[in-house]
Amino acid sequence: MRRSDRAMPQDWAWQLIEDGEYGVLSLATEEGPYGIPISYVVRDTSIYFHSAASGRKITALGFCQKASFVVTGRTAPVFTGNFSTYFESAMVHGSLHTVNDPDTKRIVLRLLAAKYLPDHLEHVEQAITHSLSRTLVLCLEPETVSGKAKLPEDGSWQERRCKWTRT
Repeated sequence: MRRSDRAMPQDWAWQLIEDGEYGVLSLATEEGPYGIPISYVVRDTSIYFHSAASGRKITALGFCQKASFVVTGRTAPVFTGNFSTYFESAMVHGSLHTVNDPDTKRIVLRLLAAKYLPDHLEHVEQAITHSLSRTLVLCLEPETVSGKAKLPEDGSWQERRCKWTRT
């Protein structure tokens, strides 16, 4: 990280990932890099995604199981004599693999439904049963987690998840 003064503590980065809505999953392919905006859920210390059983993402997984995942939190463009942006972001690097255990797949699909469609949970079990055999669940096992932020000097973003200020 070039600007180490903007590094955030790992637990703050992880909290940003847990609280995030969407992220970008980046994979290596034979043709070069491939990044895709994607919904996700965190369970224990892993990040899970759902996927169709075929497509560019799955082809990339067959080429290389290393992946990175980025979540961006709040942003605010600012002008204080210079053009700048207040921001917070977190990045995970790790290994990506498919989840084969049907019980784990069901748990992850329930968590995804609870995160993204909490008002429709009465339909979850039927939907999971209907699509389980053709739905892949992918698991990103983090090897490194890092975060970076440029925060307002007035502390106006500090009501957030933990008491961290740049030193």
